[in-house]
Amino acid sequence: MRSVRFATSASAALGTAALALALTACGGGGDGSASSPASSAAGGATSSPSTSSAPAATSSDGSAGVTATPAATKDASGTSTSGGSGSSGSSGSSGSSGSSASGDDDCTLDSSSIKLEETGGTIPSILLTLTNTGSKECAAYNAPFVSDPVAGKNLPVNKDTVPQAVVELAPGHTAYAAIYLSEKPTHRTKTLNVTLADRSGGGTDGHVTVTAPASGSGLGLDNSSEVTYWQVSEELALQ
Repeated sequence: MRSVRFATSASAALGTAALALALTACGGGGDGSASSPASSAAGGATSSPSTSSAPAATSSDGSAGVTATPAATKDASGTSTSGGSGSSGSSGSSGSSGSSASGDDDCTLDSSSIKLEETGGTIPSILLTLTNTGSKECAAYNAPFVSDPVAGKNLPVNKDTVPQAVVELAPGHTAYAAIYLSEKPTHRTKTLNVTLADRSGGGTDGHVTVTAPASGSGLGLDNSSEVTYWQVSEELALQ
């Protein structure tokens, strides 16, 4: 009976001590109020500063919401580029080309020798030759103006004889034009007047008088007689 009472007293003492410890642990702060762990955590947590976006740029009149031009960035090559697209550079203007492929001067009467030569062929025709007697290259443009002094007019030009390119003559070289004669001429002449064409198609100043070969009785002409464009060879002129 005594042992049972001792056990009961010991149990009561232990319960009293446990209760005192529990009350001590649950005691409030200086103001005696109890604070729950959840509320303590909420109240004591320090919020990290939020990363706010940069303020919107304003226009010159102070209105908000205008998007600022992006700052310059560097692309993969390391080149600094603006956020906006730049305008493409204008291409340089091309230089003006000369009137002929090489820009040669016109062949002129002062730097040329012009003659009539027999062809020796069966077709009634004669060659008009233009030799560059100057010291630099010149261009024989278009067809020569060939005047028939008896008929008082220029011979028409055969438009089917336009060369592929302007005939350019180095010093000492010759261009050729054919004059088609008539088998049944309406008249004959022993001279023709020749004017050279310039690059614009007009005639140069002055003319030269060429004389028919002495072996014949003159050049037989009619309304069908024509002159060709200047060519680089006799063969092309007589085609």
